[in-house]
Amino acid sequence: MMNFVLKFLILFMNIVLCIRWSEILFTEEKGRALSFPRCAASAGLAVCLCLWKSFFQIFEVEQLILVIAVAGLSKYLLRVKPKLLISSVCLCLSIIYLFDTVVWLLLKEFLQLSLIMCVCIWISLKIFFYIWMLLSPGNKRILKEIKPYYNSIYGTPIVGFMGISFLSYKTFSIGDKSTVFIIWGILLAVIFLRISLVYSHIRYQKEKEYISTINMQKELLEKNYSALNQAYAVNAKLFHDFHRHLEIMLQMANKSKDTDMVKYIENLSEPLKEIASVIWIGDETVDYIINSRYSKAKEKGIQMEMNIEFPNNTNIRPNDLCTILSNLLDNAIEACERAAGMGTQESPFIYLTIRRIQNILIIKLENSSLQPEYNSDGERNTAKEDKTLHGYGMKNIESAVLKYDGVLQSSYEEHIYRTIITLSFEGVKIG
Repeated sequence: MMNFVLKFLILFMNIVLCIRWSEILFTEEKGRALSFPRCAASAGLAVCLCLWKSFFQIFEVEQLILVIAVAGLSKYLLRVKPKLLISSVCLCLSIIYLFDTVVWLLLKEFLQLSLIMCVCIWISLKIFFYIWMLLSPGNKRILKEIKPYYNSIYGTPIVGFMGISFLSYKTFSIGDKSTVFIIWGILLAVIFLRISLVYSHIRYQKEKEYISTINMQKELLEKNYSALNQAYAVNAKLFHDFHRHLEIMLQMANKSKDTDMVKYIENLSEPLKEIASVIWIGDETVDYIINSRYSKAKEKGIQMEMNIEFPNNTNIRPNDLCTILSNLLDNAIEACERAAGMGTQESPFIYLTIRRIQNILIIKLENSSLQPEYNSDGERNTAKEDKTLHGYGMKNIESAVLKYDGVLQSSYEEHIYRTIITLSFEGVKIG
């Protein structure tokens, strides 16, 4: 009777764990693994399997029935594809069998403890192992990590389970274990190799997803740039015409000696004079980015000086130029704000230089900055409130720079952060 109860408890916990892992892998986690209906269904299945094992002692058939039965119950509870559930059940059972085999060999063969002592320690460790598998945040994190890619690797746990379950059975049933240990070593080496390949596959898929996201962002940026470019052209024309109209109205007011009208027009013209004082170099992308960041810096009390010689009709795409300049200037403005907030500099500044040397475009940016901090991987720490945005700006800059065989260099010295970018370009014929 005691033997039956022990088998029942082990099977019951195995079934609960398999269902829980399948839930995390294939559904939106709802935390119902220990709900009464699931526990009742798992207990009923465990009783049936215990009765089956009492009449039939064929190991291979026993394991096949176990996997199919647990997968079938999971299918009823979770509504997931059968092949994925079978794979998930095999993954969970493989880990359990591997734990049982290693612990038993350690206690019985290496420590050579008595049978009763081995059973007591094994049961105690198994209880903690079940709790760890069921509740560990690390396990949930790993399962969620492989969840999007499980469709492409589901065959691996099935093959691994076949090898591990068979060798576990042979380990306990054969007296001379030297041959079994050799096979164990080969199997574990193959499993480790396969895990490495799966890890590489997941990293490759993540890189593909990241590149796809970047390309999508660039497409949206190009579309937004086109719309912005049209609006910019219309506004530039309106600004030019409006400025001329004000000049004519001012002349007419002076001629009629209407002092109130003269004062009104002069007040209206004052903001336009400030806008007109900003650099206009003829490239619409550069003009817009510099003007918008210049206005933003001025609002925040940041001194911004520019020395720009930008070549016309180059193969440098507007969206790449927008990516480089906008991210550089945005980072510089944020750094100046932090430096001013900490009181390291009374007058934060940004100096932007763009120069052409033959077919090389040099972009140099210097700005006030605090001492940058770096993590253990050598990457610069972020001061952004939203940490998820960290690094994307610089990665986008690097991606754009590499398109033109460029180089990005940065340095820090005496509260000044300096960035230098070089881009190779070719002239484009017009007409």
